[in-house]
Amino acid sequence: MALALYLCVIAVSCLYALYDWRRAWLLVVVCGVLQDPVRKLTPGSPVAISFLVVGVYAVILFSARMELIAHAREFARRFPNLYTAITVFLVVLLLSAFNGLITYGFDKWKVPLVSFVTYLAPLIAILLGYAWLQREEMLFRFFRLYGIVTSIALIGSVLEYLR
Repeated sequence: MALALYLCVIAVSCLYALYDWRRAWLLVVVCGVLQDPVRKLTPGSPVAISFLVVGVYAVILFSARMELIAHAREFARRFPNLYTAITVFLVVLLLSAFNGLITYGFDKWKVPLVSFVTYLAPLIAILLGYAWLQREEMLFRFFRLYGIVTSIALIGSVLEYLR
């Protein structure tokens, strides 16, 4: 039951992200907090439930793609040295991924891919944050919501400790 409701929340969040990707970040926080109790309430506690929120991230990236491209161009124009450093970093990262493929074999392609995504994710997050922020009060509102929601969620850790 909890899983079915959570899947509905994920689906609604994805649909809303297509409409307004900036406010969908608030739903990402909610989905991220809900995933742990839902996983624990689901028989077998499947780890895959923890990754369902990635679908909302993907829809946000899809929805924001045109703005991200425009902001990437603006970022490159405003910060040319940083843009050059990021480009060099990406080239080295690709070389490292190919080195991992050659070193460990093509049958272990998942390891270099996970490493590549792990290093690439913060760069995408920086660009997304650069495009997301329109006014400073948006950031404060987001941090306030994040603090409230995660504080409530942390009560579960104490209760779990007390059994």
